[in-house]
Amino acid sequence: MNKFILMAGALSDKGNFKETNEDNILVKIGEDKNGDFGMFVVCDGLGGLSSGEVASNMAVMRLKIWWEEDLKNLIKQKKENQIIYILSDVLREINQSIIQYGINKGKRLGTTVSLIFMYKSMYYILHIGDSRIYSIKNKTVQLTEDHSYVAYKVRNNMMTPEEAKVSPEKHVLLQCLGVKEEIDIFTTYGELNNNQIFMICSDGLYNELKEEDINKYIKSNMEFDNDALQYSSGKLVNIVKSRGESDNISVILVGIKKL
Repeated sequence: MNKFILMAGALSDKGNFKETNEDNILVKIGEDKNGDFGMFVVCDGLGGLSSGEVASNMAVMRLKIWWEEDLKNLIKQKKENQIIYILSDVLREINQSIIQYGINKGKRLGTTVSLIFMYKSMYYILHIGDSRIYSIKNKTVQLTEDHSYVAYKVRNNMMTPEEAKVSPEKHVLLQCLGVKEEIDIFTTYGELNNNQIFMICSDGLYNELKEEDINKYIKSNMEFDNDALQYSSGKLVNIVKSRGESDNISVILVGIKKL
């Protein structure tokens, strides 16, 4: 089994126009005899509903508690192959907590969640909404599926990807945490590779991001470390701000190095 070192850079910015940052991010890295392990999360609170920042914070804080209190026993019992099922239950619990909070406060609130957990030589993804996770190495691959109305139309050949980018309906979500009792969590998993970089981001980043930006600030520097990934995160955020992005902007870059 390959052992890996995980490195990361991260940034969350309220952006050009919004007074509140409704995004929340989580970066966690640990180490055991199998090498580094980690969990990386981007949650984008829904600005069209009230208290989006509350919903995204509730999700991140519950996942932080899971990392600090529950993960140790899971690893000790060697249940990492059940991680998707276990974290799916945590997301359903978060969904119910946000719904109940909204009922108590008389508000509607919600959040996306894009989560990647890495242990031993594997990654596991759980995702709801339209934040995204990409794998970047020889090519850039989107690993998550957008739960948006325009993405549904594109998948069913009712709209082109180009039309989706400029559609006034592009922010309409079909799924998020905190709105509906039943959620359909997108999950996938795969093997980690040496010199692979994962990008977890809110739509505020990818809306104005271009392939050449990824080539220039990520692919061009595969001899990365924590400082390089932090620098790249800052450059990507500044680029999309310079292009007039109106939303909050969040990005986590996670680099994989073989021991």
